[in-house]
Amino acid sequence: VTGESGFGKSFLIESVAEGIRSEMQTYAACVECEAPIGKIQVSSLQTLQPFIRGLEALVSANTNAAKKRLVMNIGLSVLGLIPFAGSIFDMTKEVMRDLREYRKEQEKSGGKNSADTVVIELFQSFSSLAAENPFVLFVDDAQWLDPDSVRFLQYLQSIEQPLPFSIVIALEKSVAEKSNTPVI
Repeated sequence: VTGESGFGKSFLIESVAEGIRSEMQTYAACVECEAPIGKIQVSSLQTLQPFIRGLEALVSANTNAAKKRLVMNIGLSVLGLIPFAGSIFDMTKEVMRDLREYRKEQEKSGGKNSADTVVIELFQSFSSLAAENPFVLFVDDAQWLDPDSVRFLQYLQSIEQPLPFSIVIALEKSVAEKSNTPVI
């Protein structure tokens, strides 16, 4: 869903999500990507954040307690795989430099990139949850997606079989074209 600021993208996806929940009795969740704070790109500090939040929202909507624990544990494992964590105020240029160096070393070592591992783990978490009940995840302000979230969407597109879940993104195309072209 594309449109400029104030065109009603958020209202539209929230209304559709509510309709899915009430009329189709299917799980639906809406999450929002974080906009930059000044020149700090929040999404780069909290990689895969909209999808982790979506997973949490979908799990909390699920009434099966055992399944909730399973998916939550998988989600926590995914978070543990992310090379860094902490509050936004604790992040510095040093940490970002260290992260870039870590990724370069991982790629040079010939092993699987940690970002790819996280993407696969996240996909497995979503698939596990969807095996019991299909769902729709709505991601608002997707023009602010981090590179790993874009990689996750690309991974989903590469899967040839039908998925038991859908992801709908809403974004300001002009902002994405200017500052985050991989999203386009």
